[in-house]
Amino acid sequence: MTKQYDNSLLNYLIRQCKDPSGIVGSKMTAIWNNTFRNMTHWGIQKIQFSSNDYILDIGCGGGATVNEFAEFISENGKVYGIDISTVAVRNSQKKNRIHIQRNKVEILQSSVEKLPFSADMFDKIFAVQTHIYWRNIEQGLSEILRILKPNGDFYIICEKDKIAYHLQNYENSFKMVELLKQTGFSAVDYNENRNWIEYICVK
Repeated sequence: MTKQYDNSLLNYLIRQCKDPSGIVGSKMTAIWNNTFRNMTHWGIQKIQFSSNDYILDIGCGGGATVNEFAEFISENGKVYGIDISTVAVRNSQKKNRIHIQRNKVEILQSSVEKLPFSADMFDKIFAVQTHIYWRNIEQGLSEILRILKPNGDFYIICEKDKIAYHLQNYENSFKMVELLKQTGFSAVDYNENRNWIEYICVK
Protein backbone atom coordinates (compact mmCIF):
# COMPACT_ATOMS: atom_id res chain seq x y z
CA MET A 1 0.00 0.00 0.00
CA THR A 2 2.84 2.37 0.86
CA LYS A 3 4.60 1.64 -2.43
CA GLN A 4 1.40 2.29 -4.37
CA TYR A 5 0.98 5.58 -2.50
CA ASP A 6 4.59 6.54 -3.23
CA ASN A 7 4.12 5.81 -6.94
CA SER A 8 0.91 7.83 -7.03
CA LEU A 9 2.60 10.77 -5.35
CA LEU A 10 5.59 10.56 -7.70
CA ASN A 11 3.33 10.47 -10.76
CA TYR A 12 1.39 13.44 -9.43
CA LEU A 13 4.56 15.47 -8.94
CA ILE A 14 5.80 14.56 -12.43
CA ARG A 15 2.48 15.76 -13.88
CA GLN A 16 2.90 19.00 -11.95
CA CYS A 17 6.39 19.43 -13.41
CA LYS A 18 5.01 18.96 -16.92
CA ASP A 19 1.95 21.18 -16.48
CA PRO A 20 1.72 22.95 -13.09
CA SER A 21 -1.80 23.54 -11.84
CA GLY A 22 -3.62 24.63 -8.71
CA ILE A 23 -1.97 25.66 -5.46
CA VAL A 24 0.72 22.97 -5.69
CA GLY A 25 1.66 24.00 -9.22
CA SER A 26 1.78 27.66 -8.23
CA LYS A 27 4.14 26.94 -5.34
CA MET A 28 6.32 24.75 -7.56
CA THR A 29 6.85 27.54 -10.09
CA ALA A 30 7.89 29.84 -7.25
CA ILE A 31 10.36 27.23 -5.99
CA TRP A 32 11.81 26.80 -9.50
CA ASN A 33 12.72 30.49 -9.57
CA ASN A 34 15.39 29.71 -6.97
CA THR A 35 16.11 26.04 -7.66
CA PHE A 36 17.54 26.53 -11.16
CA ARG A 37 19.11 29.96 -10.67
CA ASN A 38 22.71 28.74 -10.31
CA MET A 39 22.41 26.36 -13.24
CA THR A 40 20.88 29.08 -15.41
CA HIS A 41 23.64 31.54 -14.50
CA TRP A 42 26.24 28.92 -15.36
CA GLY A 43 24.59 28.38 -18.73
CA ILE A 44 24.31 32.04 -19.73
CA GLN A 45 27.46 33.50 -18.17
CA LYS A 46 29.51 33.47 -21.39
CA ILE A 47 26.69 34.45 -23.75
CA GLN A 48 26.96 37.84 -25.44
CA PHE A 49 23.59 39.57 -25.34
CA SER A 50 22.70 42.54 -27.53
CA SER A 51 20.39 45.29 -26.29
CA ASN A 52 18.10 44.77 -29.30
CA ASP A 53 17.88 40.97 -29.01
CA TYR A 54 14.57 39.20 -29.38
CA ILE A 55 14.69 36.39 -26.82
CA LEU A 56 12.34 33.49 -26.10
CA ASP A 57 12.25 31.45 -22.88
CA ILE A 58 10.42 28.16 -23.45
CA GLY A 59 8.77 26.84 -20.30
CA CYS A 60 9.12 30.11 -18.41
CA GLY A 61 7.73 28.68 -15.15
CA GLY A 62 7.78 31.33 -12.42
CA GLY A 63 9.28 33.97 -14.72
CA ALA A 64 12.65 34.57 -13.04
CA THR A 65 14.71 33.83 -16.15
CA VAL A 66 12.52 36.06 -18.31
CA ASN A 67 12.95 38.80 -15.70
CA GLU A 68 16.72 38.46 -15.86
CA PHE A 69 16.81 38.50 -19.67
CA ALA A 70 14.71 41.68 -19.69
CA GLU A 71 17.53 43.50 -17.90
CA PHE A 72 19.85 42.80 -20.85
CA ILE A 73 17.75 44.51 -23.51
CA SER A 74 16.57 48.00 -24.44
CA GLU A 75 13.26 49.21 -25.85
CA ASN A 76 14.48 47.91 -29.24
CA GLY A 77 14.53 44.32 -28.01
CA LYS A 78 11.95 42.11 -26.35
CA VAL A 79 11.73 38.98 -24.21
CA TYR A 80 8.94 36.47 -24.68
CA GLY A 81 8.09 33.63 -22.35
CA ILE A 82 5.80 30.72 -23.08
CA ASP A 83 4.45 27.97 -20.90
CA ILE A 84 1.82 25.30 -21.35
CA SER A 85 0.56 25.92 -17.81
CA THR A 86 -2.05 28.57 -17.00
CA VAL A 87 -0.62 28.84 -13.49
CA ALA A 88 2.93 29.35 -14.78
CA VAL A 89 1.79 32.01 -17.24
CA ARG A 90 -0.06 33.89 -14.50
CA ASN A 91 2.88 33.72 -12.07
CA SER A 92 5.37 34.70 -14.75
CA GLN A 93 3.23 37.69 -15.71
CA LYS A 94 3.08 38.73 -12.08
CA LYS A 95 6.86 38.42 -11.71
CA ASN A 96 7.41 40.54 -14.83
CA ARG A 97 4.59 43.06 -14.35
CA ILE A 98 6.80 46.15 -14.69
CA HIS A 99 8.61 44.84 -17.78
CA ILE A 100 5.26 43.93 -19.37
CA GLN A 101 3.96 47.46 -18.76
CA ARG A 102 7.07 48.79 -20.50
CA ASN A 103 6.51 46.41 -23.43
CA LYS A 104 9.85 44.69 -22.84
CA VAL A 105 8.23 41.35 -21.94
CA GLU A 106 5.29 39.30 -23.16
CA ILE A 107 4.14 36.01 -21.62
CA LEU A 108 1.96 33.64 -23.63
CA GLN A 109 0.36 30.26 -23.05
CA SER A 110 1.58 27.83 -25.69
CA SER A 111 3.11 24.44 -26.26
CA VAL A 112 6.52 24.17 -27.88
CA GLU A 113 5.09 21.93 -30.59
CA LYS A 114 3.00 24.80 -32.03
CA LEU A 115 4.66 28.13 -31.33
CA PRO A 116 2.63 31.31 -32.06
CA PHE A 117 5.51 33.21 -33.65
CA SER A 118 6.65 34.19 -37.13
CA ALA A 119 9.56 32.50 -38.87
CA ASP A 120 13.04 33.94 -38.24
CA MET A 121 11.84 36.07 -35.30
CA PHE A 122 14.28 35.36 -32.45
CA ASP A 123 17.97 35.98 -31.93
CA LYS A 124 18.21 33.66 -28.94
CA ILE A 125 15.96 30.89 -27.62
CA PHE A 126 16.37 29.13 -24.27
CA ALA A 127 14.96 25.92 -22.81
CA VAL A 128 15.99 25.64 -19.16
CA GLN A 129 15.05 22.35 -17.46
CA THR A 130 12.09 21.95 -19.77
CA HIS A 131 12.82 19.90 -22.92
CA ILE A 132 12.58 16.72 -20.84
CA TYR A 133 8.82 17.32 -20.47
CA TRP A 134 7.92 18.13 -24.08
CA ARG A 135 5.26 15.92 -25.58
CA ASN A 136 7.11 15.62 -28.87
CA ILE A 137 10.74 16.74 -28.74
CA GLU A 138 11.32 16.31 -32.48
CA GLN A 139 8.37 18.57 -33.36
CA GLY A 140 9.38 21.07 -30.67
CA LEU A 141 12.91 21.36 -32.06
CA SER A 142 11.56 21.83 -35.59
CA GLU A 143 9.37 24.69 -34.38
CA ILE A 144 12.31 26.30 -32.59
CA LEU A 145 14.41 26.11 -35.75
CA ARG A 146 11.57 27.72 -37.72
CA ILE A 147 11.29 30.81 -35.50
CA LEU A 148 15.03 31.27 -34.90
CA LYS A 149 16.80 33.85 -37.06
CA PRO A 150 19.58 32.68 -39.41
CA ASN A 151 22.75 32.48 -37.30
CA GLY A 152 20.58 32.69 -34.18
CA ASP A 153 21.36 30.58 -31.11
CA PHE A 154 19.32 27.98 -29.25
CA TYR A 155 20.38 26.85 -25.78
CA ILE A 156 19.23 23.80 -23.81
CA ILE A 157 20.25 23.89 -20.15
CA CYS A 158 19.30 20.96 -17.93
CA GLU A 159 20.27 18.59 -15.14
CA LYS A 160 21.73 15.38 -16.53
CA ASP A 161 20.02 13.11 -14.03
CA LYS A 162 16.62 14.52 -15.03
CA ILE A 163 17.40 13.80 -18.68
CA ALA A 164 18.34 10.23 -17.73
CA TYR A 165 15.01 9.81 -15.94
CA HIS A 166 12.58 11.57 -18.30
CA LEU A 167 14.27 11.40 -21.72
CA GLN A 168 16.18 8.14 -21.83
CA ASN A 169 16.33 8.02 -25.64
CA TYR A 170 18.52 11.13 -25.57
CA GLU A 171 20.38 10.59 -22.31
CA ASN A 172 23.56 10.11 -24.33
CA SER A 173 24.86 13.54 -25.36
CA PHE A 174 26.05 12.24 -28.74
CA LYS A 175 22.50 11.08 -29.56
CA MET A 176 21.15 14.48 -28.58
CA VAL A 177 23.71 16.24 -30.76
CA GLU A 178 22.76 13.94 -33.63
CA LEU A 179 19.06 14.78 -33.18
CA LEU A 180 19.78 18.52 -33.13
CA LYS A 181 21.85 18.27 -36.32
CA GLN A 182 19.19 16.12 -38.00
CA THR A 183 16.64 18.79 -37.10
CA GLY A 184 18.65 21.26 -39.15
CA PHE A 185 20.94 23.17 -36.78
CA SER A 186 24.17 23.95 -38.62
CA ALA A 187 26.44 23.69 -35.57
CA VAL A 188 25.93 21.99 -32.21
CA ASP A 189 28.24 21.90 -29.20
CA TYR A 190 27.79 21.15 -25.52
CA ASN A 191 29.33 21.93 -22.13
CA GLU A 192 29.09 19.94 -18.91
CA ASN A 193 29.58 20.86 -15.25
CA ARG A 194 29.01 17.96 -12.88
CA ASN A 195 25.24 17.32 -13.12
CA TRP A 196 24.58 20.17 -15.55
CA ILE A 197 24.70 20.11 -19.34
CA GLU A 198 24.19 22.84 -21.92
CA TYR A 199 23.68 22.35 -25.65
CA ILE A 200 24.55 25.32 -27.87
CA CYS A 201 22.93 25.20 -31.27
CA VAL A 202 23.31 27.60 -34.21
CA LYS A 203 20.85 27.91 -37.07
